[in-house]
Amino acid sequence: MRTGQLVFEFLVAAVLFFAIVIYILTALGSAVVTASEQSQFDVRNANAIAIGELLMKQRGSFPKAPPLAMGTDYLGLAAASGYPTLDPNLISDLDDLCGTANPADLYDFLNLHDKPFGNYHYNITLSIEGETLPRLKCGEQPLETVQGTAHRLGRLPTGELVILDIAVW
Repeated sequence: MRTGQLVFEFLVAAVLFFAIVIYILTALGSAVVTASEQSQFDVRNANAIAIGELLMKQRGSFPKAPPLAMGTDYLGLAAASGYPTLDPNLISDLDDLCGTANPADLYDFLNLHDKPFGNYHYNITLSIEGETLPRLKCGEQPLETVQGTAHRLGRLPTGELVILDIAVW
């Protein structure tokens, strides 16, 4: 009778052990998914912030039509006087470039080509306070998906407030 009791106790212990292991693996699995989603969101936000900093603080030198040459062409909207003043000529040049370029042509310049299983997508909109239509629209139409966003403020040499919105998904 004692051996039968030991077998029963072993079975109960084994079932409890496997139940606890399965519970822990399930809890860890759901936490990994949540952490992975948050990590991807943080990467999108970091990309949007980096694009905003690049455009606001770097003096641009680029053609009005593709192709762009890495090392000689630089995307940026800063005026010669420096941040936070933006150059209206560079804004219109970038708008012309975005109108003629495929959004994928700017991936290398915006460092958006390293997403697993493809490229990130972006949308850049520059508005001037008091105007109803944006002065600059670049990139693709944002999808109804989780996006990383950044908002930057600058000014024109005339003192008008400039609002730069960047979305990355």
